[in-house]
Amino acid sequence: MALEFNEEKIREELVELYEEFLENPEDEKTKGKLISYDWDYGGASYYDSILKKKSISDDVIKGLNVLSLTYQYGFGFQKDEDIVNKVRDVLKELEENL
Repeated sequence: MALEFNEEKIREELVELYEEFLENPEDEKTKGKLISYDWDYGGASYYDSILKKKSISDDVIKGLNVLSLTYQYGFGFQKDEDIVNKVRDVLKELEENL
């Protein structure tokens, strides 16, 4: 399945997803949305890294790279506090570029 990559739209959707996550990091419905979004767009940062000419802004790449971290919340792979702080940092950067 081909997806259209609209950077502005993705930035806005990441902001919404991360705000939802920060409201309740343990919410399973939000976690499902994050996983689904990661499946759809998570590989974009990898493909951008192998292109000669970068096509995706750094804030969006960071936002996509943090997706998988969010649904590890509560599993002990990383401290939950560290995950929340990372999401806050990425959210702030995304919002600055809206």
